[in-house]
Amino acid sequence: MGKSTKLILANALKNLMKDMQLSKISVSDITESCNLNRQTFYYHFTDKYKLVNWIFDREILDNVENYLNYEHWSKALEKVFSLVESDSGFYLNALRDNFSYFYIHLMRTQRNILDEFIENLLEGRRMKKSDREFFSDFYTNAFVGTFVSWVTSSMHEPAETVVTRLEKLIRGSLKNVLEDYIR
Repeated sequence: MGKSTKLILANALKNLMKDMQLSKISVSDITESCNLNRQTFYYHFTDKYKLVNWIFDREILDNVENYLNYEHWSKALEKVFSLVESDSGFYLNALRDNFSYFYIHLMRTQRNILDEFIENLLEGRRMKKSDREFFSDFYTNAFVGTFVSWVTSSMHEPAETVVTRLEKLIRGSLKNVLEDYIR
C-alpha cells in the first residue's frame, strides 16, 4: 500500500502543478485532490518538496539503474531527457519554484549515480580518492548543469539533440580521462 499511496500523492501533485506553481500548492490541496487525508501524506513525506524529490528519484533513478556502465550510459541519458521532456510542465515548475533546493537534490542524486558508474568503469582498478572526487564533481556539474540549463530554458531544443551533443562530448573523453587518473 505504501508505494501505491506515494504514487497517488505524486500523481495528484503533478496534476495540480499543471495549473499552479508549486509554491501555491498546499498539502491540503494535494490530499483533497486524491481523496486522502493529511495524516496519510505526512506518514509518507515531511513536506511537498520531499514528495517532489521522491518523484524525481522514482522517475530518474528507475530509468538509469540498468544503464550504469560505459556501453549504455547514453541510453540512460536518452531515457531521462525524454521522460523530462514528456512531463516538461512538472519539471520546469519544480525547478523554477525552488531552484536551489532541487538543484542540490539533483546534484546529490547525479553524484551517487556517477560514483556507481565510475566504480563499474574502474573494474576493480584503483584511483586516488582526491582524483576520484574531482572527476565525479566535474562530470556531475557538467551533467546537472546541462540538464538544468535545458529544463529552465523551457527545453528549447529537443531532448534527442541535447543527448546527442552530450554523447559526442563525453563518448571518448570520459574513458580517456579516467584512464589518465588511474594509478
